[in-house]
Amino acid sequence: MALPGARSLGDAIAELAAHIQVATYEVMVMIRQFDQRDSRDLTP
Repeated sequence: MALPGARSLGDAIAELAAHIQVATYEVMVMIRQFDQRDSRDLTP
């Protein structure tokens, strides 16, 4: 298997980092929604 050139490797790293950033944001939104629902369920 040939190693990608520095430019394409850098592009792959940047693309993966962008995907990680988006996924992190989505997880944080879901955690916030979960916390909001959980706090409502605990209110008498």
